[in-house]
Amino acid sequence: MKKNFDIFYTSDTHGKIFPVDYATGQEKKCGLLNIASDIGKTGNTLVIDGGDSLQGTPMLEYYLEHKDSFPYHPVAEAFNDLQLDYYTLGNHDFNFGYDAIRDYVRAMKADCLCANVVDLRGEIPIHRTAIHRLDNGLRIGLTGVVTDFVNVWESEEHLKELAVTDPLEAAMDAYNELAGQCDITVCIYHGGYEEDLATGKKLSDTRENIACEIARMCDFDILLTGHQHMAVEGTSLYGAYTVQPPANAEKYIHLKVAVEVADPEPGDNFEYFGQYSGRNTKWERQNRTKGRGMESGGFTGDSLEDGMHSGEVYGISFDSKLEPVGGRHRDRVFRKLLPLEQKTEHWLDEPVGELREPVLSESKLEIGLHGSKVAALFNQVQLESVTADFSCVGLGNQEIGFGKTVSIRDIYAAYTFANTSEVKEITGAVLKEALEQCARYLELDAEGRPYISDYFMKPKIEHYNYDLYAGLDYAFDIRKPVGERVVRLRKLDGTEILPEESYRLVTSNYRATGTGGYEMIGQCPTVYTGADNVQDLIVDYIRKHKELEIPDNYRFEVIY
Repeated sequence: MKKNFDIFYTSDTHGKIFPVDYATGQEKKCGLLNIASDIGKTGNTLVIDGGDSLQGTPMLEYYLEHKDSFPYHPVAEAFNDLQLDYYTLGNHDFNFGYDAIRDYVRAMKADCLCANVVDLRGEIPIHRTAIHRLDNGLRIGLTGVVTDFVNVWESEEHLKELAVTDPLEAAMDAYNELAGQCDITVCIYHGGYEEDLATGKKLSDTRENIACEIARMCDFDILLTGHQHMAVEGTSLYGAYTVQPPANAEKYIHLKVAVEVADPEPGDNFEYFGQYSGRNTKWERQNRTKGRGMESGGFTGDSLEDGMHSGEVYGISFDSKLEPVGGRHRDRVFRKLLPLEQKTEHWLDEPVGELREPVLSESKLEIGLHGSKVAALFNQVQLESVTADFSCVGLGNQEIGFGKTVSIRDIYAAYTFANTSEVKEITGAVLKEALEQCARYLELDAEGRPYISDYFMKPKIEHYNYDLYAGLDYAFDIRKPVGERVVRLRKLDGTEILPEESYRLVTSNYRATGTGGYEMIGQCPTVYTGADNVQDLIVDYIRKHKELEIPDNYRFEVIY
């Protein structure tokens, strides 16, 4: 007979609670409150989240600045309304330090599973594993892990009382702890795929994403992933069934699982060692044998195999779908959080300053070919906040511009990252190598027309990993091979950049780690670390300039 259960899975919701587009202030079908209205919870349902929940919206920025004014945690309230069962932490959940994680986890009714995070202070209820017994009797063993690139990206201050260990080792240990104790095993991994899921081609040599290795080295039945913001509706991966929802709570995964269990026969007698009494209680069932048929993600066996005992799991089938978020929400939590949302909207609409001329929205191809006025403004903000020769900035995936009047909303829509700034001491040789990485952004088609390279578009869209520079006069010849495309590199006054000369580059803390293919920058010494959010620096800069002109701070050319 079959025993069925459902998993509703979200990940990388990035603080999207209300059904609103913060860039425009208009209603949008998204958010945890609307997902909660979509989901039908039963005793054979698990609701799970994959992390990156505490960062990403102006509402969370406003809440963190004014949290003493609100007697609740908005993200926890939304997930509790969702009837979340289990979740793991994402890398962005560490952005605000120990206390922010502690307050969030304590406010959650769901269990936090993060086997590779060690709480050195001991105030956060983080669990390695859980065993959940469904109403139909199936026992689901779960664990969670987060990419250990948290150690690369996060400030030392935020990790003083938290240790993030190797996720593969933690996942293997957790699987071994769960194996034999449950019918189905689930790993929630806040990380993505290092291989192309269609071809198996290796996509990266870093260990930021190791979902394929986890699937290959462990024997989890289900691998729920995140971090890359890819839409993976469901596929078989080295014997595991894996999914990944896109970001920002606009879609979620509905995974239906059917577990084939033989009907008990007269005289069958199953013995259990130990009494099952909840999370992490160890028990074993004699003669447990699982035979998975994973072709096309489904069970392929037609009958009991020799030596199998009735009542045992002998096959699993999966049916998963990416579901768009609907337009309804339940009133109770919506009304409870509405004062916070209204204060956020009022704050966002505050005018900050005036531009002499509006900046029209810039397409990504235009930016790649000619540079960006928006990036020039952001780079000038960074340059005037520190002592540096050059600045670089990556823009988000959305096309952006500014009207004549600039509000806080406009700034948060244009600069979407909760970054601080760092100054790196680099050489001219390192600068050229970094620019060669940028020069991979464009390719030429058969007719010689430029287009944005698949390197930045697949398997995940990563326009934010194309950096635009200020303080430089530089040119790319994209007819040349990758690695030989920087054909002009000098200061704005015409002075040539010398390979052995030292310079100071101000960039985001994200880029300063070397992420996105910029290991050469990450390996250089850091000479200054800023404490202020770059969004706040932009607000302050525009406020200081009553009628702002876009600075003329770069020269850039693409030859093709």
